[in-house]
Amino acid sequence: MKRIKYVLFDLDGTLLYTLEDLQDSVNYVLTKYGYPERSLEQVTAAVGNGLAKLLERSLPEGDKPDYFDDMVAELKEYYAAHSDIKTKPYDGIIDMLKELKSAGLHMACVTNKPQKAADVLYEKYFSEYLDFMQGENPPMPRKPDPAPIYAAMERLGAGIGECVYIGDSEVDKATADNAGLMCFLCAWGFRGYEVCESLIPAAVAEQPSDIVRNLRYVAVWEMQMPSGGKIVENSGNLREAGKYLREAFPDAKKAFIVTNSQIADHKALVKSVEDKIGEKLMPSFADSMNYTEILKKSCIEAGFDTEVCLLAPESEESKSLETVELIAYAADRFGMHRGDVFISLGGGVICDTVGLCAALYMRGAGLCHIPTTIIAQCDAAVGGKVAVNFDGMKNRLGTFYHPSLVYIDTDFYRTLPIKEGRAGMAEIIKYGAIADSGMFAELEAEDWYLPDIIMRCLAIKCAVVAEDECDTGKRHILNFGHTVGHAIEEYSKGKYSHGEAVAIGMCAMARVGEKLGITEKGTAERIEKLCRQYKLPVSYRGTKYVKYLSGDKKSDGEYIDAVFLTRIGECVTKKITAQELEELLVK
Repeated sequence: MKRIKYVLFDLDGTLLYTLEDLQDSVNYVLTKYGYPERSLEQVTAAVGNGLAKLLERSLPEGDKPDYFDDMVAELKEYYAAHSDIKTKPYDGIIDMLKELKSAGLHMACVTNKPQKAADVLYEKYFSEYLDFMQGENPPMPRKPDPAPIYAAMERLGAGIGECVYIGDSEVDKATADNAGLMCFLCAWGFRGYEVCESLIPAAVAEQPSDIVRNLRYVAVWEMQMPSGGKIVENSGNLREAGKYLREAFPDAKKAFIVTNSQIADHKALVKSVEDKIGEKLMPSFADSMNYTEILKKSCIEAGFDTEVCLLAPESEESKSLETVELIAYAADRFGMHRGDVFISLGGGVICDTVGLCAALYMRGAGLCHIPTTIIAQCDAAVGGKVAVNFDGMKNRLGTFYHPSLVYIDTDFYRTLPIKEGRAGMAEIIKYGAIADSGMFAELEAEDWYLPDIIMRCLAIKCAVVAEDECDTGKRHILNFGHTVGHAIEEYSKGKYSHGEAVAIGMCAMARVGEKLGITEKGTAERIEKLCRQYKLPVSYRGTKYVKYLSGDKKSDGEYIDAVFLTRIGECVTKKITAQELEELLVK
C-alpha cells in the first residue's frame, strides 16, 4: 500500500492571503484603460486559474477588447512588482509547514502566477519549507491541466499514489482529478466550507492544523529522536523497511533479525494498488509471505546479507541474560561485526533483549527496532532503555543504548491476542494522563486514529528524553503507574500483563494523589472510567504486592520518586518512602 510522501500546494487562497494585492493590481490596470474598479468581494469571486482569467472576469460581461493581451501583460508586470505588499501567509500556515517538514514530507507549490512573482513570494515566505515554487511556464498549459502537476512531481521524484494536492477551489479539485491525485481543500480560502465540501475532496480543512491531522492518516510520518536516530511510521509497508535501514546504516553489510514464532508464523495481508494515472487507487488483497519473510526480503533487496534468529514466544521469563547470550551466539555464528545491524522484530521483551545484546556485542553494534505491540511502539522501542530481568526483579540489569531507526507499522496488531492489544492501551492512556489532556479526551470520546496517537505518544517521550536521557529526573514522569504496576507484575507471577498492571497502578496512584491533595478531585474517577472503557482492570484484590515497592528502580534505597497527576495532562514527582506509599495504598 503506497503512503503519501509528497505534498503539492496551490498558492493563492491556500498558503497565502493575496486578495488585496490582486485587487490593487487588477484595479490599477482596469482604471488605466477606463474600466471601473472592482470590490474585494468581486475580485474574490473572479480569482482562479491565473491573472488572465482574473482580468477577463473583472471586465464587464461580454467586453473583451482587442488590446486585452496588452492589459494582461501589464497586469503581470505590475503584479510581479506589487505582489507582496499586503499579501501574507494565512494564520497557522508556517507552523503547519514546519510540522510537515519535520515529519519528513517533501513539499512544493504549483501556481498559475508568473514565475517572477512566484519567485518573490517563495523567497520571502517559503524557501525554508518548500523544495520549490513552480509558476506559469509557457508553453506549458496552466492548471487545471495536469501538465504542471506532473512536471512538479517529476522534480520531486513523486509517483502517483505518493502525492496529495492541496488547494481551495473548484479549479484545484479539477487539477487533482485530472492528475489522478488525492485532493484536500481548504475552507479558509476563496470558496468557503460549503463550496469545498460540495466538490467532494478527500478532506476539507477548516484550519491549517487540520491538514496535519488529515495527512497523518495517509502519509509516511517521520520524527527525529533526541539521540539523532529516526522514527518512521509507515503502516502497511513493511516491505519498505529495507530502504530506511539502508539510509540509517549506509555501511552495514549484515542485518540480523531477531523475532519470535508468534510473528514468524503469522501471514501478512499484502495490499497492492494500480499505479496508473486516472484510475482509482483501490487496494486488492492477497495471502502472501509472513512478516519475517517480508522483512528479510526487504533487507536483502537493500543490499544486506540477512539472517533470522527465531526465539520462543515472548515472556518475562525469556527476558534474561540467557536469551541475550543465545542471540549473541547466533550473531557470532552469522559473522556479525560492529558495523552491522541487529533488528528486533517483536514486542517490548524482544526490544529490550536485542537492544542489550546490540549494546554489548563488540562494545556496540547497530540497532533497529521494528516493534509489533502497542506498548513497544508507543513506549519501549524509543528512549534507549535496554534491560533484562534478574534475580526475580524487573529490568535489573541494563544500560542506555539508542536505536538508529525505529520503524512503526501498526498492521502488526493483527498478530496480537485481544488481551494484549487492550493492555497496550494502558501506555497510551498514561501519556494522555501525564502530558496531553486533549489526547485523553479523544480517548474518552473514542475519536482517534492509532498511527496518529502512537506518534503523539512518541513525541511526548522524545521531548522528555531530550531533557533527561539517563532517567535521573524528569524522565521519571514516564513511569506514572509503573511503581505499583511493576510490584503487581512481580507479585502476581504473570497473572497480569505489563499493561494491565500499569492500568491498576495509574488508578491507585490517582487515588493516593487525591488523598494527599496533590491530584485534582475527580481525576481518579476519570482514569478508572477510561481504563474500564478499554477493558482494563482498575484495582487489585489484596495488598501483599506492596512488599515489592522497595525494589522500584526509582528508589534510592529509602525514598521512591513517586509520580502523581496534578490534573489530567499534568504531573509532578514527589519523594515518598516505600513504607508511606504502602500505608497509603493499603488504606
